[in-house]
Amino acid sequence: IKINENGAHVCNGSWALTLEHFTSGSTSKFHFGIEAHRAAEDAQLMLDKMKASGADASDNRKIEGNVVDGLTPVSLANTTFPIDSAYYKGAFKLKRGSKHANYTEKQIILKFVKNSSGSYNVYGKGVNDMGTYDAIGTLLIRGKTSGQLQLWKTYAPAAIVEPEPVSKPVARPSGKVFPGSLTEKVTEDSGPVPEMKPPENFPPSISTLQRRE
Repeated sequence: IKINENGAHVCNGSWALTLEHFTSGSTSKFHFGIEAHRAAEDAQLMLDKMKASGADASDNRKIEGNVVDGLTPVSLANTTFPIDSAYYKGAFKLKRGSKHANYTEKQIILKFVKNSSGSYNVYGKGVNDMGTYDAIGTLLIRGKTSGQLQLWKTYAPAAIVEPEPVSKPVARPSGKVFPGSLTEKVTEDSGPVPEMKPPENFPPSISTLQRRE
């Protein structure tokens, strides 16, 4: 992840379904980021909160002497790294057969917490075309305006709707035997037993992830 000259914070790299896939090279490409104007706004909010809580004493995210092209206006987006924000978004590819399908990262929320080694623990949530997930990882700083980001995603299981209980009619004693009753003798040509089908899965709600416009 790094700061572009225009102030956008961007991250490009490779991802895999499992660590084994990543190690063996079975990966696909991804990218995400936050636009410069959003980065500047969220940088100000983050710095104000850190100053109010005293967290800025041990975690100074202001970059001194960051020089861009000399033409682009310098804002907090250029001089703050990393930035906590709920406005990261992007896309990733997933190989299906011989082709790669594109998936959209509609929203990524990331919070960076400085650890004892001088790097950052990363916590977050996200919503993409596959569902809602939690994210956890690390950011290793590589210079003033960049670092190596590693994230692990855990997707929320699909909600299962339990079927409502069905009231059973009260059995009454009878001396007759009706077709299909428990006392009817099963014949050899009575047909196969109907297959039981599992309940349908429903996608998880994303109402807990809030965005301001």
